Amino acid sequence: MIPYTKFVDVAYDNVVIPPRSDEEYKIFLSYTAYWTVFFISSHFFLVFLFNTSTISKRIQYVDKKKVEELPGYITSLIHHMGISPICLSFIIFDYLKFNESGGVLFPAGHYSDLYSPTGLFPFTFGYFIGDSFVFAIPEVFKPGVSSKIFFVHHIVALSMIYATFTLSRGSLTQVFAGMMCTEFSTIFFNIAWILRAFGFRDWTVVNVFEKSFAFFFLLLRNGHLTLLIYVLWFDIAAFGPFQYAILVSMGLQFFWAFKIVMSIAGPRKPKEKKVD
Repeated sequence: MIPYTKFVDVAYDNVVIPPRSDEEYKIFLSYTAYWTVFFISSHFFLVFLFNTSTISKRIQYVDKKKVEELPGYITSLIHHMGISPICLSFIIFDYLKFNESGGVLFPAGHYSDLYSPTGLFPFTFGYFIGDSFVFAIPEVFKPGVSSKIFFVHHIVALSMIYATFTLSRGSLTQVFAGMMCTEFSTIFFNIAWILRAFGFRDWTVVNVFEKSFAFFFLLLRNGHLTLLIYVLWFDIAAFGPFQYAILVSMGLQFFWAFKIVMSIAGPRKPKEKKVD
């Protein structure tokens, strides 16, 4: 079997997707605006829903802060479940074809469909814009380093999306799919967080989701994404000034990986006590 490192080096050093037309680009931006409104509206609807007496009491039974944070985690889960499994399946498909052909890059025509006006990439662009307004920017004004880092993450993500969709007019869609597949790990994190918010911390499935998150994070973000960023930094100039966002992204992945490893290796936090 051909090493995965060889596949990444060939696949992302030969991006051949033709740019989209001006008309298609305008339609793409229109759908991005629709999805932005959708995610902002969904966030505020969930804020209203989780502040109703019945649901709010159930969540506050564990942690009052989670009432405020829960809408952001749910919209994040909706987005990541909608885009990352598809992107990951494309990467796996391309790698298998790459091996089957003896190291010849398979035509990447299926990536062009993702850039279509009604495709999933306007969905992603709209999500990050909307989530920045309702979740990431407010986090900046909260105490602690983690909240600021979350804002930086969104700035980096929007920078790379802008370079992928605007500067290149979609010709870097394959690259962005390689990045977004890494959000597959976040699905497990969000589900575990939501279950804990509703008081199911002691469930075995929560521990399974937490371990799955750690595994896929280290595999996809510190493995796959590190290789991808290495290739992008040396071989692709289409990111322009946003090329430096790639380095920031790599730094964030290793910062979070360190925290994950320390949480696994270090002592477990005491279980939250229920208060009658």
